[in-house]
Amino acid sequence: MGSGVTGLYRQASLFDSAAFYAFLVTLPTNINFIVSVEVNFYTTYRGYFSAITDGGTMPEIELARTRMERSLWQEISSLVVVQLFSMVVYILLMRYWLVTIGFTSEMLHMFQLMCIGYSLYCLGSSLMMLQLYFNDRLGAMATAAVFFLTNLAGTLLSLRLGPLYYGGGLVLGGAAMYTAALPRMKSYVRRIDYHVYCSQPVFNERTHDRWKIIADKLEERAGRMHGV
Repeated sequence: MGSGVTGLYRQASLFDSAAFYAFLVTLPTNINFIVSVEVNFYTTYRGYFSAITDGGTMPEIELARTRMERSLWQEISSLVVVQLFSMVVYILLMRYWLVTIGFTSEMLHMFQLMCIGYSLYCLGSSLMMLQLYFNDRLGAMATAAVFFLTNLAGTLLSLRLGPLYYGGGLVLGGAAMYTAALPRMKSYVRRIDYHVYCSQPVFNERTHDRWKIIADKLEERAGRMHGV
């Protein structure tokens, strides 16, 4: 299916065309995340941390946390419902139009499969972004690693099974990503008080991380070059 263009650059026009139109199915979640999640959820998120940093009482902090959790799960449920509904409608409508521009049955099958995969991926990616809201960097890294490894294994398997299964790795990777991120998010938010109060160092500790050392040297060198 693939062909060389020049040097190491290759293309697979049938797969690439199907992937392009399938990727557009992620627009509802991308828009909804920016317009709704980052507005409605962020308001309660800021309220919770403001109650902590501005000297709120314990009942005020607990009330703010409850509101934040309720808003979080409402927004996640909304993302899932909107994305799944949009995916079904998009697949049903687009398959008729794609035929008119020359899509073959194999391309339609890859398109439908990747629509499912991209829908699962964008939901999992949204959860990963929310993990970073709470500074759960370890959870976000684990979520990304699950997607990468599952997608890699599924893609290698689909190459052996044939063109009808191309895109199957994305479906498996997206499903694994969402399945891994959601329980982690529930567990982390359930213990959010611990992560806020107890998981941070009491005193500022100087670390000797090699990347920080390199960054400090580069910053010092840049300062000398600019006469700072």
